[in-house]
Amino acid sequence: ITMDARFNEILGFTEEEVREMLEYYKAEGCWTGETEEMLGMMREWYDNYCFSEECCGVRMYNSDMVLYFLNHLTGTGKMPRTLVDLNMKTDYGKLRHLIILDKRLNGNFSRIRQIAEEGEVAASIEPSFPAEELVKPDNFTSLLFYFGILTIDRVEEGETVLKVPNLTIRQILFSYIEQGYREADVFDVKTIRLRELMKNMAYRGEWRPVFEYFAEEIREQTSIRDYIEGEKAIQTFHLVYMNLTNYFVIYPERELNKGYADLWMSPNFLNHPEMEYSYVVEFKYLKHGATDKEVEVKLAEAREQLQRYAGDKKIEAARGRTKVRYIAVVYRSWELAGLAVFDD
Repeated sequence: ITMDARFNEILGFTEEEVREMLEYYKAEGCWTGETEEMLGMMREWYDNYCFSEECCGVRMYNSDMVLYFLNHLTGTGKMPRTLVDLNMKTDYGKLRHLIILDKRLNGNFSRIRQIAEEGEVAASIEPSFPAEELVKPDNFTSLLFYFGILTIDRVEEGETVLKVPNLTIRQILFSYIEQGYREADVFDVKTIRLRELMKNMAYRGEWRPVFEYFAEEIREQTSIRDYIEGEKAIQTFHLVYMNLTNYFVIYPERELNKGYADLWMSPNFLNHPEMEYSYVVEFKYLKHGATDKEVEVKLAEAREQLQRYAGDKKIEAARGRTKVRYIAVVYRSWELAGLAVFDD
């Protein structure tokens, strides 16, 4: 009955139901604060599910995620420091054999990368399929829908468009990519080193070492170069590994001043209330053999875009007391070719 419109709302919570719960426990003295602020946080992390093509205008909150949040909120008076309930993480082992064969990443892994890069995929949701045919692309995408990794966004030109519903699921999807690269000996980072660099980026404004670290690791771990083949791939590559740390809540393709910034690295005040810096990053990509002049042109193009994003209301609302730095990053094939920055 998953896709039956009559049951679209049977297990999730509507936004009004979530608001009603928050207000009830607030009135009972379990927590204090602004309901809309709390709801806004929950909306980004837990909302946006739709299970029937006939109900695209109705979005549901994941009930498990909401109850995890409320259980902590009513017990302590504060939201949980970790917004992703560990019990919600779909076991990587359930998908591992579908994306890795003989230590090689297959077409299903490419599908996951595509979804991570594009944020959505047009697909036919198969109502059933035998276990031995799970590796087929349409069946695998359908499986991601049934796992809750994808949800129905809209029907466009006769096709169902599926997308990643929220920040919780996006983090889970990124973990699949990181684990897949590591298991297939494609790429692995020194997590302790990366965490230290990201800490300095958040607290001291030392942004350059982070991008130089990624470039250095790409030079040393040559297998990853086959996956660095365009601006979207570069953007997603950085996004996946930056998300291994929790200093920023990172939004890809964030709409800012009528444009779309590649990365808005919003400060994670929940875990790091004293952090000093936040960032907007714009990536540019050139093919191998591009000249230094072309690199300069791309840097100037990125800088122009970043200047347009500066001062957007979304940034001003989320930045708190942090200083916002705007960073342009240019790759020439798999090599870091240019970096530039300006402050707000």
